[in-house]
Amino acid sequence: MPSRPIIFSATKKGNLFYIDVEQNECTAYLSQSMQKPVDFAIWHQCLAHARTDTLQNMIRNKLVDGMDTYGEMALGGMCEDCIFGKHTSYAYNGTIVKERDILECIHINFWGLAQVQSAGDAHYFIAITDGFLLYQTVTFLASKSAEATLKVFKAYHKEVECQTRRKLKRIRLDMGRE
Repeated sequence: MPSRPIIFSATKKGNLFYIDVEQNECTAYLSQSMQKPVDFAIWHQCLAHARTDTLQNMIRNKLVDGMDTYGEMALGGMCEDCIFGKHTSYAYNGTIVKERDILECIHINFWGLAQVQSAGDAHYFIAITDGFLLYQTVTFLASKSAEATLKVFKAYHKEVECQTRRKLKRIRLDMGRE
């Protein structure tokens, strides 16, 4: 097996590795950009997709030795990795069908965990909306257990079918990760 040069060494303390920066050999490898300027977008990627204004400040004020750029000090549009990194879900691309009657479809949305408990000891709420009327009922919950949410839904279901004399046809959930 051929011998390879040691770029740097590290010492493990607990679960962390501390790089020994006292060695002169690693300087050439860790600061290769000092030889020539680098595109602004490359700095953005190398520094964990830092904000544009943060990078501009670092360059203008020479806060980092060797951090030289060429061209415009801006990203050419939005960084694709930054856009996808901020997404938690994707847009609905299906067709949207408008409800034509009461109780044709109800939409159920859960919310919580609230950082501050309500006066009635609730940390969550469930919002049930009729898709045709856009009438919304909000019920506060102390827990988001299956029993508690099912109890709220059954009470709502019984009440609206009794009031409207119509049957509930569909239920749509937001499938949120609250």
